[in-house]
Amino acid sequence: MMAAFAASKPPRIHPGSPEWRAALFGQAIAYAAHLTGPICPHALGRHLWAFVGQAEVECGGECLDAVLILIQTGLFTANTMDEDTGAITFCSETKLTVAPMLTAYVYGGPVECAEDEA
Repeated sequence: MMAAFAASKPPRIHPGSPEWRAALFGQAIAYAAHLTGPICPHALGRHLWAFVGQAEVECGGECLDAVLILIQTGLFTANTMDEDTGAITFCSETKLTVAPMLTAYVYGGPVECAEDEA
């Protein structure tokens, strides 16, 4: 089922609309959740541009925003994120990793959430 989703194009909806952004966000997860090793952000970006059928200059900001949300929510980690400030530097050394919780959810496994520290 995921392969069918990954191969499909987004519905014919207005670029930039909430539905379009949701499709973009979902595609980023579908592309990356099955990978066990580090993900190159540029490769993920190229995949997203192809998915929406637009060039980087047309939708690169939207694709970057989707990736940043995945990092800031903890669904992805970035090795170039400053833990103290939360600043993320994208460079040739940047690698993304999918959180085990997201992978477990995508594959229907048990999802273990970190307990809140009191």
